[in-house]
Amino acid sequence: MRYLEKFMLLFKQPNQVEFTQKMFFHNNFVILLLSIFLFCEQLIYGLVVVGFESTIGKIHLLTSLIMFFYAMISFYIKKLNPDNITTFLSTYAISFGLVGFIIAILRSLIEVSSLFVIPTVYIAVLYGFAMAFYFNPLTMLLIYFVSSSILIILLPFHKPHVSELNYMQDIIANNIIAWIISIVNYQRFIKVCSNEIALREMNHKLKYLSSTDVLTKIYNRRKLEEMMIEFIRETEIRGGCFSVILVDIDHFKSINDSYGHAQGDRVLQKLVRLISGNLRKNDVIGRWGGEEFLIICPETCLQEAYHVAEKIRVIIENHSFIRSKKITGSFGVASYESGDSVHSIVNKADQAMYYAKEMGRNVVKQSIR
Repeated sequence: MRYLEKFMLLFKQPNQVEFTQKMFFHNNFVILLLSIFLFCEQLIYGLVVVGFESTIGKIHLLTSLIMFFYAMISFYIKKLNPDNITTFLSTYAISFGLVGFIIAILRSLIEVSSLFVIPTVYIAVLYGFAMAFYFNPLTMLLIYFVSSSILIILLPFHKPHVSELNYMQDIIANNIIAWIISIVNYQRFIKVCSNEIALREMNHKLKYLSSTDVLTKIYNRRKLEEMMIEFIRETEIRGGCFSVILVDIDHFKSINDSYGHAQGDRVLQKLVRLISGNLRKNDVIGRWGGEEFLIICPETCLQEAYHVAEKIRVIIENHSFIRSKKITGSFGVASYESGDSVHSIVNKADQAMYYAKEMGRNVVKQSIR
């Protein structure tokens, strides 16, 4: 039962859109390369080597014309780079293999001798399709079943002198081997894609953890410093200004002492949600450390940042975090001046914040220019 389940998994197409896209774009690129090569090769064979007077020559020229259209279509699709892989696009990719099998079958019926040996063109299409393309095993099974059935059914009518047993076992055996190869190739593709996706998700998670405060789920100090460096660079190049607001929760230690650290953590989380919900669209908040939070206000002068801080101060003062316990914050506001570094601008906001505490807390103070 366990082996049956594993076998059935081979036929299961991954649900991720990325698998479908990667598979399609790979197949389209292969179609582009093969169609360009086969266009030139079949044209030369049809005109020079075999000659267009013969039936085989006409098949070569027809194949060359078909490959020309596939080359144009695949090149256009590659240039278009569609995000949504529709049923039409998926069918187009499969049709290239089907056309190859039809041409191979036609040549097999024409070229077969009394002692039947599968023509090299059919073998080339059979194994080339298995190795070069990525398709779900069920799709490949259907393609191989249809192509081999057509050849097995038509060959006795076209060449009745050929021994049925000879060609049947060769065609079936080669189709089964090619299908197994296609399964191995497909599973390798799935594994490579899965590893790429897992690695990217892991890197994304590590990047998120390296820039996010674990408790409050907002930016941490490291990320805030990186952002301020970028703001300073842009301000120096383009001009303008930006400001920062440093917030410190008043008497936060008493909350931990009286209600416990778990309750203190919940207060910080509620505070972050409250502030975040009342910031402007482009303002950024992060945890600077402990009960201190830093708000970056892009394209904002000192006076405008002061009003932003005052608005938040009032909202915090009027909000009920813990029953019978009033919570407030002290605010320091500073604006970027030419020559400021991350340290200097935060230090100005920090001095203003401590001045607010000296003034009795629950106050907003601006840095002195």
